[in-house]
Amino acid sequence: LGYATAFTQLLLDFNSMATTLPTELGMLTGMRTLDLDAAGQLGALPTEIGRLSALGALAAEGSELDGALPSEVGTMAALTTIGVSHNPGLHGKLPSELGRLTMLARLA
Repeated sequence: LGYATAFTQLLLDFNSMATTLPTELGMLTGMRTLDLDAAGQLGALPTEIGRLSALGALAAEGSELDGALPSEVGTMAALTTIGVSHNPGLHGKLPSELGRLTMLARLA
């Protein structure tokens, strides 16, 4: 996955995956859309997700995420949408770094 650096979209929504997201996800620096809505049991978002500087939409609603939203999400300046609702295992406070996301229009 990490060698597919030309990806601009990764659409894994409505799957039945039971895995953790690989840290190599952070190597897809040109990605603009990451859709993991209802993708199954994904575990925690890796901190390497913060390397996706071109990402405009992070959709992971109903994907059985757990842990906390990584503070590294606050470095993703192109984000306009973050969707992480319907993840009862997601806990903790929202990272204060989200305040840096001046383009953010939707947080759910």
